[in-house]
Amino acid sequence: MSEQNTEQILTKAPVPSEEEISNLMEVDIPKLWYSLVSSWLLILTIIAILGCGAFLYLRYATPIYQSDSKLKLDQQGLTEVLGLNGIQPESQIESYLYGEIEMIYSELVVSEVVDSLNLKKAYFKRGDFVYRYEEKFLNSPFIVIDEVIKNDALYNQDIEITLDNPSTYTLKYSLGQEEKVSEHAFGARIDNSEISFRLEKTKFFVPDADLYGRYFFRIYSIDYIRQLVRNSIYTDIYNKQSRTIVVGFKDGNPYKTGTVVNEINKVYLRKTIDFKNQSHKLTEAFLNSQLGSIRDSLEFYENRISKYKDSTGKSEDQGGLKERIGEILAKVAKLQEERVQISAEINAYQKIAEYILDDSTYVYAGSYASMVKDARVPKFLEDLNALKVEIKRLQAYIKPTTFVYETKMGEVLKKRGDMNRLLDFNKSKLYEKRFELDAEIGRHESSIPNSEDLDIELRRLKRYYESYESHYNIILTKLIDIAINAAGTTPNFRQIESPPVPGRLIYPERNKVIMYVGLLTVVLSVLVVLARYIVLNKINTVIEVEKRCVAPLLGVVPYYDARKMPNSQLVVHLKPKSAISEAVRSIRTNLDFIGNFSQKRILSITSTISGEGKTFVALNLAGVIAMSDLKVVLIDLDLRKPKVHLGLGVVNDRGISTLLVGKSTLNDTIRNSDLKNLDYITAGPNPPNPSELLMSPEFDQLLKDLQQRYDVIMLDTPPIGLVTDGIIVMKRVDYPIYVVRAGYSKPAFLTSLNRVIAQHGFKKLSVILNAVGQQGSGFSYGYGYGYGYGYGYGYGTYGYGPGSGYYEEDKPESAFQKLLGFFKKKKKR
Repeated sequence: MSEQNTEQILTKAPVPSEEEISNLMEVDIPKLWYSLVSSWLLILTIIAILGCGAFLYLRYATPIYQSDSKLKLDQQGLTEVLGLNGIQPESQIESYLYGEIEMIYSELVVSEVVDSLNLKKAYFKRGDFVYRYEEKFLNSPFIVIDEVIKNDALYNQDIEITLDNPSTYTLKYSLGQEEKVSEHAFGARIDNSEISFRLEKTKFFVPDADLYGRYFFRIYSIDYIRQLVRNSIYTDIYNKQSRTIVVGFKDGNPYKTGTVVNEINKVYLRKTIDFKNQSHKLTEAFLNSQLGSIRDSLEFYENRISKYKDSTGKSEDQGGLKERIGEILAKVAKLQEERVQISAEINAYQKIAEYILDDSTYVYAGSYASMVKDARVPKFLEDLNALKVEIKRLQAYIKPTTFVYETKMGEVLKKRGDMNRLLDFNKSKLYEKRFELDAEIGRHESSIPNSEDLDIELRRLKRYYESYESHYNIILTKLIDIAINAAGTTPNFRQIESPPVPGRLIYPERNKVIMYVGLLTVVLSVLVVLARYIVLNKINTVIEVEKRCVAPLLGVVPYYDARKMPNSQLVVHLKPKSAISEAVRSIRTNLDFIGNFSQKRILSITSTISGEGKTFVALNLAGVIAMSDLKVVLIDLDLRKPKVHLGLGVVNDRGISTLLVGKSTLNDTIRNSDLKNLDYITAGPNPPNPSELLMSPEFDQLLKDLQQRYDVIMLDTPPIGLVTDGIIVMKRVDYPIYVVRAGYSKPAFLTSLNRVIAQHGFKKLSVILNAVGQQGSGFSYGYGYGYGYGYGYGYGTYGYGPGSGYYEEDKPESAFQKLLGFFKKKKKR
């Protein structure tokens, strides 16, 4: 096979087999355990960082407290007491409750709460940090009196107070880039172009405790504080069926929360009673206006009757027709009374129509709804009220230009138009009925017998008088009932749970913070372990090699510290009983099982890439074989980046490259090592065509000549994953050996090796796992040894000397690693 074809085979991207995919999907428990163990320091760091973060957050986060109370509302709403019996029916409990909640958020309630608790002024004490402060609610050591803000820029701003001594203080505030500082005495009035006020000490002023405190106060604008209070109010429906709502308040001061909630309930109580009394007053005013009109009519007809009697001297009680005429007049009186009621109802419809246009709450319109007989009128008011509540809710989170809001406003306009049409229709019907009553009254009056003995005019006047008198008595009865109801007015709610003082802490929530930090710690730790497991895409154990590679495992070589020597060296003869020597002797013994070394054999040592330790293995395996009384020659065939001469400490001025081109002889290139029976041939100067030299007949002849002199020929070949030279040589040897480094070589290297074995038929190829137990591999070899070795093999830099040790990525021990090693030694002792 040509060099080009071989290189294509090695470099093309193969399609993974089912076995390879299965290997990738299978969880490597030892590697996962190592990922966990090796991540302990990072996991501890995560725990420390998150724990410190949680502590600082809980320690310095601005706390928020909340107090709330539960209010149980009556079945009827406020406007139902005014006579709108259909506005809050059982079927629309939720709309009614939201209407009451809207009342709590209204300007009427919020403004009175702000005024009654004087929330427009707030006093604060700074903490250890500038951004930390505590509101001194109702316990400030000083108060601002008779303040006048002349510059609106001072509204909602911090005005600093530093107590110099028990009698004086320093005032400081900023206006844009300008800072104003002045000293004043307590009780003295400050009057400048921006502000005017007096600062007085309170009973909470303690000189020893407050003298060095840093204070400031704010004077809020009325719109700002109202909105601030409204945003801090919390309301919700607690139980719809029992008509129970929750009213709460959130703030940074625990005592302020309960105080404000109590005040909200008090103001809501007062407003509820005021609304009920207002409904009584509206009804009473309407009835009094009707009563005055009827009283005038009674006086008018009483005077007419009196004058008529005086002028004629006649009486209505004459003749035998009195009984018949009395019946006729009774019918006329009844019709007249019905006519008065119709006129009152027409007047009520007119008032309802006026208030629908002017009264957005429909409370005043509702007070007249009880005067009409059409049940549809209260139902229309109920629907309008529900739409109004819904629009109020929408205004909190959508703009008036949105489709939903415009749709709701369209429904309001349509419902209002339908209401007006209903009112006009009912009024026209009442006008028709009143016209019919007038006609019927006229027919009854015309049916009265005409007699000179009977004074019809007197009877007619008497009839009108009696009708107005009856209606007058009815209105008086209603006024008495209203007076009784007003005297017993009660609020439409009961407070079934009082707000706690101080309020409970709702932010930050300690248990939740601890839970979230613990959960985040677990998640990050798992991610760290998984990330290390994924990144740790290296071969670490014998099990991995045996599982992933079709070639047999010839043996393992323990890890030596690369910092102990600059280059790969022959070390097995220096300490024959060391772990490294025992491991290499075990490999030499295993070679006897796959090949008879009583016969002459050719071995090759290669790997996938540089840095896997093939030169070191080749040097020491050759040394061990030579120590078993076999003549061994080690040949450095890595013509591009030779290393053997560095390990043996000679000059690479001649070798294979000069031998194959005829510039030197075999005797000139063979060199003797310090170990008996071990000779070696260096690579020689770098040739421009290493692959052609290894494929030349001269190389084949060289191997034949060497077989005449030596029992074992050991070839250190280039990595097969980088160049094709290694495969060219492997085809000429008896036993190719492949070196894999623990914690360095990737599983894909073994997959590529399996493909090479299948494509080229290397049935006798075996694998050596090198550097088992090195730091980073995650697994201990189990030997105890103290000798170190190493060498540098660095394609890409072609450099030697310090920094190019046994493994390219080895780094000096950190201070933490040295300290950890010190304690380990102490423990072993």
